[in-house]
Amino acid sequence: MWLLGRALCTGVILGASSSSGAVVTVHGAARLTCNEPCSGEVKCVYAKRSEILVTRCKQGACLHGDAFKDRTELKVSGDGLYLHLNKVEYNDDGMYIFYCDEYELCRTTLDVLDPVSVNTTVGEDVTIPFYAHTSKTISDQDIVYRCEKDGELVVELQRGKMSYGPGYKGRVSMSTNNYRKGDVSLSITSVLQSDSGTYHCTHRHEERVHPEAVTLSVTVILGASSSSGAVVTVHGAARLTCNEPCSGEVKCVYAKGSEILVTRCKQGACLHGDAFKDRTELKVSGDGLYLHLNKVEYNDDGMYIFYCDEYELCRTTLDVLAPVPVNTTVGEDVTIPFYAHTSKTISDQDIVYRCEKDGELVVELQRGKMSYGPGYKGRVSMSTNNYRKGDVSLSITSVLQSDRGTYHCTHRHEERVHPEAITLSVTAIMYIQIDTHLVTMIFITMFLPVSRLSNNHVLVTVNDPALLTCNQPCSGCITWMLAKQKHILVSECKGATCDEGHGFMNRTKLVQGASLHLDPVMYNDKGWYICYCDGLEICKFHLEVVFPNQKRVCVGESVTIPCYANTDKLITDADIYIQWEKDDKLVVMLQQGKMSYGPGFEGRGFITASQYKNGDLSLTISKVQQSDGGIYLCRHRHEEQGEPEAVTLSIRAQSFRDSCHFSEADKWHR
Repeated sequence: MWLLGRALCTGVILGASSSSGAVVTVHGAARLTCNEPCSGEVKCVYAKRSEILVTRCKQGACLHGDAFKDRTELKVSGDGLYLHLNKVEYNDDGMYIFYCDEYELCRTTLDVLDPVSVNTTVGEDVTIPFYAHTSKTISDQDIVYRCEKDGELVVELQRGKMSYGPGYKGRVSMSTNNYRKGDVSLSITSVLQSDSGTYHCTHRHEERVHPEAVTLSVTVILGASSSSGAVVTVHGAARLTCNEPCSGEVKCVYAKGSEILVTRCKQGACLHGDAFKDRTELKVSGDGLYLHLNKVEYNDDGMYIFYCDEYELCRTTLDVLAPVPVNTTVGEDVTIPFYAHTSKTISDQDIVYRCEKDGELVVELQRGKMSYGPGYKGRVSMSTNNYRKGDVSLSITSVLQSDRGTYHCTHRHEERVHPEAITLSVTAIMYIQIDTHLVTMIFITMFLPVSRLSNNHVLVTVNDPALLTCNQPCSGCITWMLAKQKHILVSECKGATCDEGHGFMNRTKLVQGASLHLDPVMYNDKGWYICYCDGLEICKFHLEVVFPNQKRVCVGESVTIPCYANTDKLITDADIYIQWEKDDKLVVMLQQGKMSYGPGFEGRGFITASQYKNGDLSLTISKVQQSDGGIYLCRHRHEEQGEPEAVTLSIRAQSFRDSCHFSEADKWHR
C-alpha cells in the first residue's frame, strides 16, 4: 500500500505496491508473487488495454478466466499470494494485477521469451551471440551490462567492475571494445554440462538485447554472425546483406513466429516463397550474399535469416516505415510533428533524442549536449520542455530545397516516435495568386484503427481538451491518478482547494462533481485514469491520445485512406477480419470471406483481402459525398493498431465558379 504524501487528503488510497516480475520461456512455467496478504476474495487479472480475468478465489473455491483455464493455481499464505502459471503462451507477456476484495493490492510483470538455440559440446569454447544499439563512444565506466541463465547471475559489468555468478569467474567474458560496436556477445570457455540453459542479457536501463534469449544446448557447435539491417519506406526497395560467403545451397527465410521462405537458390536456380514471389533477387559473391527486395510491403518488417546448406549463416533486419507527408515552401519555417510516450519528470541530462533524414544525422541530444548534421546547426531545434509533454517535434527554420526527404526520429533506447516517419516535400514558389471563391470545407476525422469506444474509454486528439465523466458522488477528498508503471498524481481536491501533479500543472479542473477536465491533452497523457473518493476507487477511464494527419479530397472524387499493420502473410481469406465504421455505424466489413456494407457505401467502399496480406488495410471510397463526413474507425484481428494512427480527411465542395483541384503535394497537409 502507499499513501499520498500531501496535506489535502488524509485518506489512504489502496494502491499498487511493486513486486518483482518473472521471466520465463514460452511453454514453460512461471510463478508470480504478490508480497501482500489477503484474507478476503482474491482476484488476479491480466492487464492489456482491458483487464482479462486470470483467476478469482474465495475460501478455496476458484474460478479461472477462459484464456487461463487449466493453466493456473493460486496459493494464499500469511505473507502473500503466489500465482503458478503453466504452459505459458507468448502473449501471456505483460502486467498482472492482484486485487483483495476488489481493492488493488499489487502489480507484477511476466516477461515471456522465445529463445534462439545455440549448440556446443562439453570442453569447447562458445560465444553466445547478442547484439544491441550501443553508443560508439561510451566509456568503460559507463557501460552497464548483465547476463543471466535461468534467472541466475552469470556476469555483470557496472562502473568498470565485473561480478560473476557461482562457477563462472575465469570462464565467461564480454568485450567492452565489441560493446561499442554493438556486439554484446557472451563468451564461455571450457563449457560444462551445467552451462546448459536459457541465457538473456540486458544493457543500460534494463534494455533487452537481440535475440531476447538464447538456449544453450551442450552437444554440437553451431554459430551465427550478424549483419546490419536496412531501413526502407513502404513500396520502396531494400538490399539485405550477409557478409558470409556460401558455395552451397543458399536459403533466406523471414522469421516471425515461424520461418517463411523468401528464396532458396542452388547453382543459379532459385525458388521463391509465395509471399515474396516476383519481388526478390539473390546475388552470391565471394564476400557474401545480397538479397534485393522490391515493392516492399509494410509487413515485410522483421528478421531475415540466411542459411548455407541448412546451417544458419547470419541474420539481418528490415525496418519498414510508412511515412506521412508534410509540405512546406523554400524559406518558410516548418515544424515536423512527432510524438512519443515520454517521462513527465525526466531531466534534460537524461533525454536521449535523435532525428535522421534519409539515414543521415539531422540532430541528436544526449547528456544535455546537442549535435547537428552538416547544414543543420542554427536551423533545427527541439524543445526539452515539450519533450516532457510527449511532443518531440522537430522544427526547421528557413527551409532549403535540400531539406526534402524522409525524416524519422528515436528517443530513449532507440524507441520509435509517432508517426514513425514523415516525408517533407519542399516547393519553390515563383508566383502566387489568391482568388476569393465560395468554398465549403467539411472535415472527416478518421482514427485508425482505434477500438470501439466504451463507456470507460475516451479518445481525444493531442492538444484538444478531454472530459473524464465520473458520475459517482463524493463529499470528501477527490483524487485523480494516472496509472502507469507507478501511479502519478493528476489532481487532488478537497472542497474548492486543489493540488495538481507535476506533469499536469495548470491543465486540470474538477467539473460536475468528480469529473476531470483536462486541457490541453499531451501525447503522453495516454493511460488509465483512476478517481478515488477518500481513498476508495469510484471511477476508472482509459484515455487514448491520437495525432491526426490531414488529407484533402474533392466531392465526387475517389479517396484512399491509408492504414498499415503487421499482418500475417500466410493468413487464409476466410480468417481475415477487417471492419470500418463511421460514427459507430458500419461502413464496410470483411469477415469469413464475405463483404458487408453499411447504408450508402455498397459499391463505393472497398477493402481487399490480397492487400491485407501485404499489411495494407486501407479503405477506398469512390464518388465522395458531403455526407461522408464523420469519425471513421478501422479494426482488424484483435483490434491491433496500425499506422498512421489517425488521419483527418478534408472534403472540398466547389461552387460553380470554383474548380476543385489539389496538387499531389496539397492532398496531404498539416
